Amino acid sequence: MPCGVPYMRETFGLGPLAISLVDTVQGIGMAVGTLALGLMMARLSKYAIAALTLLGLGIGVGSYGVAPGYGVVLVASVLIGVLIVPNQSAMSTLMQLSIPREMQGRVMSSFHAITQAASVTAMSVITTLVMAIPLRLIYVAAGLVIVVMSGAWAWWVRDAARALERRSAGETGEPLPVITGD
Repeated sequence: MPCGVPYMRETFGLGPLAISLVDTVQGIGMAVGTLALGLMMARLSKYAIAALTLLGLGIGVGSYGVAPGYGVVLVASVLIGVLIVPNQSAMSTLMQLSIPREMQGRVMSSFHAITQAASVTAMSVITTLVMAIPLRLIYVAAGLVIVVMSGAWAWWVRDAARALERRSAGETGEPLPVITGD
């Protein structure tokens, strides 16, 4: 939870111990998400898992901003934890299916480097924003952005993702589609 300690102090009058409990229940949620992944994979496509869990992550993050009490923050943290593992699994699988095998190492290492750079940049931006904008508003805005982006992502990659899944299941002899920004 970015800016967790100031958020707990400003919003609920709680200290660092409160954020440690938030992190703990999120970790428990991740363990549950790991167990739930098998059930999800048996019932849903990787595309559906990625889209639905991304939507749920947006709702969880936005919930931090509208939480009337600390208990809602804990529930949102469990939800986020449960959804992180299936989301990352489905997204990584779809990405690997769309990349030729001989390029996977280079593409995945580039992806992780870009992700790390974005994370550091986001932390710098939020640290500056928190000086001028209430944390609750930042969490609501972040949640809304994730919800909107989950819909945009789902619409943008729907046909290619479904084709990738059919191809990986051996249902078609078509070449793998490439997901591009065009």
